[in-house]
Amino acid sequence: MSNASNISGQISLRGAEKFYGKSMVFLGRTAIGTFSDAAGDFTLSNVKSGIYDLSAFHEGYSIFSSRIRVEEGKNYNLKIELKEISKSRKGSKIRSTAKSSLIKVLKDELIKSHKIIGLLDSVLILNEDALQFYLKNDSNVLFSKEVLKLQIKPIGYQLHLCLNDLVITRTDTTIHADYWYEPEHPLSRITHLRWTANRHRLYAQSKEFFFKNLLLGTLKESGFELVNESGDSVKIKIDTSYSRVPGYVLINLPEVFYVNGVPKLAIGDWYSPPATNRTKVSCPSGKVLVSKGGQLFDYRSISFEGQIIQNSIWSTPVDYEARFLMYNDISQLREDIITVTDKDYYYPREYVWLSGFVFNKPFMLQDSLSKVIHFQLIDKSK
Repeated sequence: MSNASNISGQISLRGAEKFYGKSMVFLGRTAIGTFSDAAGDFTLSNVKSGIYDLSAFHEGYSIFSSRIRVEEGKNYNLKIELKEISKSRKGSKIRSTAKSSLIKVLKDELIKSHKIIGLLDSVLILNEDALQFYLKNDSNVLFSKEVLKLQIKPIGYQLHLCLNDLVITRTDTTIHADYWYEPEHPLSRITHLRWTANRHRLYAQSKEFFFKNLLLGTLKESGFELVNESGDSVKIKIDTSYSRVPGYVLINLPEVFYVNGVPKLAIGDWYSPPATNRTKVSCPSGKVLVSKGGQLFDYRSISFEGQIIQNSIWSTPVDYEARFLMYNDISQLREDIITVTDKDYYYPREYVWLSGFVFNKPFMLQDSLSKVIHFQLIDKSK
């Protein structure tokens, strides 16, 4: 981490005689965050070079957010002043009958506007009683005076969500929020392997999304840009006539190039889109085989160092431990699919009834991220 940087600073509260409590300071949509001490001082350590959205939150104050460029090996010292939320904003506790529907709206908006991973059906809000609402100009406004803690069990992360407000009207929904990920500590090796397997699948899905767009010629529309180390555009050659491996095409790549990914978010005037993420791609052979769906024939033929942008999971922290663990012990991270049919043989025009179950091997734990199984009926000649 010798080339990493540190971001230090002090939080002050406008209108307060002196600092009190603790503030949360984090780089939005990353796994880098911390709490200030009793004097408002904070330090974010080992920050790699790049462009980030620095955010700060204190109970009763509006979220502070500002774009920051971090240069390699350079340290930063910041002064941040937080503005108090209007004291006229008084909320009421949400009735139990309406809580589930409002939480669903919150989760849906996080997926749509912030592109949080599509795992929110598995997310548990640990302090949902902190949510309050009030009426404003025929709109329902949902807010939380304290940081919401969302536990994402399948991948072992806790998401700290600072929710300024979620405005719900008859025709539209707008959210003002930011968040960061904090990894949880597994209590057993089995739990660790489950988290690792699921994190790796998110990493693999983001690569598939990239290659699928490359084959379709829609990289630019999806927010991707391919450049060399100097920042010049890179052209990729695709050999669709390659037939040695059925169903795959040959892609000729530079040995080293970079992917700039810019997610397209629309969160109103309050919050700007996140910064460009740069990913280093290494392909020693200069060639990869890729299926039409974006799957790599040999996952070891290419490596990615950085955040791959995927339209539904781009904000999930990339877990390199999962990637290396897969190389060393792929059998432990393999998914097994078990199918059950109602009969062994079928006649023409008969219905085929079947069920499918996906497990993480070797523990046979049914908590995989995979949701869809594709079946194909073939005859004797295939």
